[in-house]
Amino acid sequence: MPKFIDKKTGSIHYTDYIAPAGKSFCGDRTSCENCPILAERTCQGWTGTCRDWVNSHPYRAAELMGYAVDEKYPKANP
Repeated sequence: MPKFIDKKTGSIHYTDYIAPAGKSFCGDRTSCENCPILAERTCQGWTGTCRDWVNSHPYRAAELMGYAVDEKYPKANP
């Protein structure tokens, strides 16, 4: 199971599912303007929702949301 570390607080989350952090990440924003996740999925030509992108790219999404991914665990997607 991957380990995600919040770079601001140092809290550690052991989970296969980073989407709950995405909900908090989006809830803390006042708009989607300058959102790194929106920019990344748009750049990739992703037509689904941000939530779908986060679920499909948990490691990259975690990094964009300010989490470090413990390198001891294999990455499912680059």
